[in-house]
Amino acid sequence: MQKHKRILFLGFRCSGKSTISKEFGLKIGINVFDTDKEIEREQNKTINEISHNGQNWDKFRELEVKKLKELLNIDNIIISAGGGIGVNNIIFNNKYTFGDIQKQEILKNKDTLKILLWADDDIIAERLKQSKLVENDRPDLNGQTTNIEEYVANKLKIMHEREKNYREMADIIFNTNNSNTDENVENLIYIINDKYGGV
Repeated sequence: MQKHKRILFLGFRCSGKSTISKEFGLKIGINVFDTDKEIEREQNKTINEISHNGQNWDKFRELEVKKLKELLNIDNIIISAGGGIGVNNIIFNNKYTFGDIQKQEILKNKDTLKILLWADDDIIAERLKQSKLVENDRPDLNGQTTNIEEYVANKLKIMHEREKNYREMADIIFNTNNSNTDENVENLIYIINDKYGGV
């Protein structure tokens, strides 16, 4: 990696961060670290367990801040950020949220290329439905619901509440409506080469 010391993929759940970052890493020969998976591995617990099934996010967000700072100090890696990084509204103190703290860390990290993956509402909605039906292992952010349409509507609402902060952190905003991962990676590499003269 010549122009940047590391690449950070940002975005809401089902925007394609895990899939694209993994393929991107393979394409350019760089190790990929997924913040959620790293936290689960180190804690030997799932995010559901750490967050008490989505009812108490404080401990998880503390771990997430620590993990983000650690990864932003490692050169020559790709980071796939959890969907709440830099945008969550869990209170850190009277003045800031954990999202604020994470956003500050990301913005001051000038040698990190920050890529926001984004897709249209209907695309995210369909992916959320499939993810919920197949995996059902991601904690809800606003409590549990058994109604899939209500679940999706809640998630889209949260996504748009976070959109401004996502965009403020991004150097590149890349649309992932296309489900072809190879094409997405090739197009993204072309955009980075064109804008920065190389990955």
